Amino acid sequence: MDEGNFESIEFIEGESADNINPSTPEITAYSSGEGNNIDISWNYTEDIDFAYHQTTALDNISYTTVENNITVPLEDESYDEYYTNSVDIHDNLSDKSDYIGAHDLHEGASLVGICVIPEDNLIGNVITGEHISGVIGSGVAANQITPGSWVGSLIEIDCGLGYWINTNEAFIHLTAGHKCETEEYVLDDALELISYCCPLEKPVSEIGNGDIIQIIGEGQATQQLANGTWVGSLTELSPGSGYWVKSNGNTTLNFDCEE
Repeated sequence: MDEGNFESIEFIEGESADNINPSTPEITAYSSGEGNNIDISWNYTEDIDFAYHQTTALDNISYTTVENNITVPLEDESYDEYYTNSVDIHDNLSDKSDYIGAHDLHEGASLVGICVIPEDNLIGNVITGEHISGVIGSGVAANQITPGSWVGSLIEIDCGLGYWINTNEAFIHLTAGHKCETEEYVLDDALELISYCCPLEKPVSEIGNGDIIQIIGEGQATQQLANGTWVGSLTELSPGSGYWVKSNGNTTLNFDCEE
């Protein structure tokens, strides 16, 4: 056997994949800007491989920036939602930030569903704005005496319910918090005021529950005939809207929200 020192060299080939998600933006401020624009700001602990931030709306249109703020448009719709991810150079996305919900309220009474709601859902933490005079729910109501000061039987805002918001001036009302989707409603034979918070419009023809006989929105209504045909001016449910729903007895309404 040969004696001496020997050196063994091995060549190993492989790939290194970056699968670590970047840091999540933390929303710090949001407001309605000029025109129909929404201004959003956040804190962010920058990752070494940071590429950009991406803010996404309900229709999946995305807006990008390398800053810790962005201005996004509220398009011709009366409602939209936004969340922000940070993205690294390997296209890894962070978790979603808190959502921002934006209702374009008109002067007078707007029938809405609150689909983005903070953990503290007291009415004063959810419904804000000096132009708002009152909010009416199903069997409850509250008036704003001074900005942030509310009186009435409506204490908390429920994202499964619909509300009439009365304002003396048109403006964009914003909420921030978690995205809320109530897909199932247990109804009796009374009119129920519910919210529709699925991300996509829902044709009334797809509701498919023969016990639902009438749906009333703001300025629109539809009725289901005995043969299952819907007739009326309301043809689809829109995200962020509230609706009065009438059934002919105890039943369950399930929307089955699509991504």
